[in-house]
Amino acid sequence: DTASKSKVAAALANVETSLESLDGLIQQPCHVIVDYESDEPSVDRAMHFRATARAFTASGRQALLDGDSEKALNRFLDAIRFGYATRRRGLLVDGLVGMGSAAEGAYRLYEHRAGFSVPQCIRSSQEILELSDAGEDYAAFRERDRHWVRTAMGWHGRLTQALGDLSDASLLFTDSQYEQMFLQERALMRLLAVELALAAYHDEHGRWPESLNQLVPRCLATVPLDPFDAQQAQLRYKLMEDRYVAYSIAANRIDEGGAEPSESPLFGASMQGDLSLPALLGDESLESETAGN
Repeated sequence: DTASKSKVAAALANVETSLESLDGLIQQPCHVIVDYESDEPSVDRAMHFRATARAFTASGRQALLDGDSEKALNRFLDAIRFGYATRRRGLLVDGLVGMGSAAEGAYRLYEHRAGFSVPQCIRSSQEILELSDAGEDYAAFRERDRHWVRTAMGWHGRLTQALGDLSDASLLFTDSQYEQMFLQERALMRLLAVELALAAYHDEHGRWPESLNQLVPRCLATVPLDPFDAQQAQLRYKLMEDRYVAYSIAANRIDEGGAEPSESPLFGASMQGDLSLPALLGDESLESETAGN
């Protein structure tokens, strides 16, 4: 059954003090402490982190219902901040859970972007780019994971690692698929920053820009680069009669004009289509908000 608004508000009241404390902590320098002697990664801790990210976004949604857009914005950003803070210098499991936590905040921030003011959109766009640019890539997590396996699991771990190297595979995905996940998250965050900047521009001008360069310098310091583009080109933008699409060219490195992906972005460089923010967030229904505005 769906909980009533009053029950949700009462439940959130019980955790608001903890969320306030975390809000201050995650904006300070912090990192994961890896126990290289333990042969069990902290999966329980990772699951608690996902629950915390959901609590941040639930608090933000309640703030919107209460008419407090500033608190809502900060709570959605808190989920993103939390996702980066709880993976820094951690193992791969920390990185993957951190990406999931950050995506919780990204989804809600994008979903409710029309409810934020121009300064709020510009400020949050800038912070999201700073968090993304400071984030570690897959290679850093892979190296720590390999060190943890060799140290904590002894000869069995080294043997498993050697066999995995021969097949380019771990227990779940190949190295190339993990690398693609991290690149997709970087694209997601950069596209989110662009979408917030676009919302700010539209609020001020009553129309969408002809190109992303028109967002500079008022709404963006620079147009973010596409992490999938080997030539370091900017993220793409296509303005149509009744809508627009901002997108990354994705793993196949082919610009297909913002076409929707033919399959889940997670699997394979053979996927046709490009990566818009709704596609990366797994909810194409979000695209409809851009039409006709």
